[in-house]
Amino acid sequence: MLKDLSRFKIKSDRTMKRSFKKKMENGNILVLTLYVLGIPVVNKQKQRKTLRIIHMLSLIFGQFFTLYSLATYVFDLANFCDNLSCSKMVLSLMIWEISLIMNRYSIYSKRIQIKGLLESFENIQRVYKYKLGKNMIIINVLTIVFLTFSVTYLGLIMLCFFVDRNESEEWFDDLTFNSNITVSFPIKVSFNIIYIVSTRLFRLVTPQFLTIFYIQWCLILNRLVKQCIEELRISFHTSNKHCIIQHFMRNYSVLHELHLMVESALSMEIFWLMASHFIIVFAMLSKVLGFFGYFDLILDIENTIFFFLDTISLFSIIFFASRVNKEDERIRDKVKDIAFHLSLVKETKETSKLLIRYIQSKRHLVLTAWGIFQFKKNFLFTSVGVLITYNLLILQLNTPSAQEK
Repeated sequence: MLKDLSRFKIKSDRTMKRSFKKKMENGNILVLTLYVLGIPVVNKQKQRKTLRIIHMLSLIFGQFFTLYSLATYVFDLANFCDNLSCSKMVLSLMIWEISLIMNRYSIYSKRIQIKGLLESFENIQRVYKYKLGKNMIIINVLTIVFLTFSVTYLGLIMLCFFVDRNESEEWFDDLTFNSNITVSFPIKVSFNIIYIVSTRLFRLVTPQFLTIFYIQWCLILNRLVKQCIEELRISFHTSNKHCIIQHFMRNYSVLHELHLMVESALSMEIFWLMASHFIIVFAMLSKVLGFFGYFDLILDIENTIFFFLDTISLFSIIFFASRVNKEDERIRDKVKDIAFHLSLVKETKETSKLLIRYIQSKRHLVLTAWGIFQFKKNFLFTSVGVLITYNLLILQLNTPSAQEK
């Protein structure tokens, strides 16, 4: 009896693990999270009314308080900044907010292409039986971890406002442009919390999820490229080379179309997302170098955490996007190698010429940011150099001369 119960328990555990793994592979938690945060990446007709209401509220509150935050930056720049470092910091934050607004606009303008991209990939996955379960598990786990972190972070800020009355009073005065408005303490705390939640979801949390969304497509393209490379390797060791190469050409054409769809749907959005990451890393690096800093506990903690997150996001986008081009170059090298060996045999000489003409007719798989710059390996080192060089230049300009000392 005990053995039967233990066997039943083991079977039920295995069944639960398999069902959980299947949900993680097939479900897209990231897309649903982005929709709740106000990003139109799914068909509204397929969503429940409650989710549509949350989507609209997130969109309205996020846009309103972002514009309100821009107004506070203008007020600070006009009244409190009296040196280069302060002006540089506030201007950087203003440009950061504008880049985030443009990011939202680009997503809204490309919403039809993004929905088409998601639907097209579902069809490709169903027809060609591409196995991408591991990639989806990684993306969903990252989404859950960052969701937990974001909720914890926002909860701690709310707790700080309730516990520290002076902190809450200072924030309310800053947000009301020091107008000395007399209201009760709960109203001040409520206004602060609404402002913090709306702006932080818009400017800090959503860009991280959009980064994960773009990395997801980089992983998908990278996986499909590797599958094409495997087909070429099989063709090298099989007797029916012509049939395998025809299959490779068909799959590579599908991959090429998917790459073009990703470029059409996400290249403008990723440009503004990269700009927002770059600006905030550029601004926060000034604080790390020690010539500007906040004197506010909440902002210090927030900027320290999200400086590292934005830095990781910036270089992760470059790294994973550049891998697509790297794997495509491997395909082209493999095609040249196989075509050479096929040309040595009279029966497969025509197949060799066909393969060379086909790969030459296809453009290189290179992801770009709105066509302004390409994601290649050297771009990673260029970004690091720009960040360090220009911050050191501003640091040198901000250093007082011997006469001023």
